[in-house]
Amino acid sequence: MHTQSKHVLITGGAKRLGRAIADRLLQEGARLTVHYHTAQPEAQAFEKEAKKRGHEIQCLSADLADPAAPKQIVEKAIAGLGPIDVLINSASLFFPTPAQSATQNAWDELLPCNLTSLFFLCQQVHNTQPKGGVILNLCDVYAERALPGYAIYSATKAGVRQLTRVLAKEWAPHWRVNALSPGPILFPPHYTEEQKQGSIERTLLKRKGEPNEIAAAAKFLIENTYLTGVDLCVDGGRSLSFF
Repeated sequence: MHTQSKHVLITGGAKRLGRAIADRLLQEGARLTVHYHTAQPEAQAFEKEAKKRGHEIQCLSADLADPAAPKQIVEKAIAGLGPIDVLINSASLFFPTPAQSATQNAWDELLPCNLTSLFFLCQQVHNTQPKGGVILNLCDVYAERALPGYAIYSATKAGVRQLTRVLAKEWAPHWRVNALSPGPILFPPHYTEEQKQGSIERTLLKRKGEPNEIAAAAKFLIENTYLTGVDLCVDGGRSLSFF
């Protein structure tokens, strides 16, 4: 599937890796619905710049913690740009939750954004497009490997990874569903210099990745029509350091 003229809905697409993927798909001629929550200035600037270049784009605000959000996002996306061909679930929260002290509030914050809304967005898009399409879920190598201090986050990403596989089987052959697990690219604000350097040292290539490298991988997973049910690690070989 070439993305030119296709309607792509991307959550968390106003900044960080979501923005990099959105930029790449716009360059390929996709029509874009960008979801954001708190990144209103970034979303407005992105939309204004893209429209100035002649691209079809709309930005929608929604809190993924709201159970009504997935249905509302999909309905608004379709109302603006027509049936959705590609769904990219990029929105995600990441913060420490040590198992011995993690709170119910942390659980209730991470699960809705990282997993619950993702599932219901997939369901909504699937049910509005009987001809089929493509779903790409942003995952993490820590969906499989243990990350001490991040119990709840790791659990959500393990859910994303398994959900990707289940949907790929359940919705074949008309839908392809894949996941993409980036390595160290854009570090979280709370990371120390020591943590950043440690992440880089655990890669085989001894460098952090660039957002455009993740965007290129996303384009590949969307366009390769014989690829489904995979979780592609684009991590500079970091996942091999676990063995």
